[in-house]
Amino acid sequence: MPPPVAAIFSALLILTGVSKLRRPDDTSKALSMLGIPFAPSVALGLGLLEVTVGGTALATSSSWVFAVQATLYAGFLGWVTIALVRNLPIASCGCLGTPDTPPYWGHVVLDGAAVIASTAAAIAGPITIQSWWAGITSLLLISLGVWLAWEILGTGARAASLSSR
Repeated sequence: MPPPVAAIFSALLILTGVSKLRRPDDTSKALSMLGIPFAPSVALGLGLLEVTVGGTALATSSSWVFAVQATLYAGFLGWVTIALVRNLPIASCGCLGTPDTPPYWGHVVLDGAAVIASTAAAIAGPITIQSWWAGITSLLLISLGVWLAWEILGTGARAASLSSR
């Protein structure tokens, strides 16, 4: 089983990937703000990659998959940081598949934590579960962590959107 914190970010990666698959235009527009045109098909490919990496990390606890996950989050961290530093006029970062979720500094913190947790999981490898109860507890904590991360990301982005008006 993957370390719980890294698993939270794997599950979050699946959720954000599905969001990109459902609404690739927001991601495409956000990525195009870098000055490089990104077609919606690129956003679809990114969403598919996120779902695949997150799902594979949860299913296999493979160190190399967690290294790929850390790399994806490092890319997101870089993109959001650039958007904020350059003060790019972005209505949506494209993460949640909704039009009013601009990047904000909490997103940087969340992506940074994901890079650290995913890198640690890549180095440490899978953990063993000593008992069935430990597994259930881990799954509950992972679920709570995914929900909390999703809420923080959405609430912070909405607050950033309101304060920029």
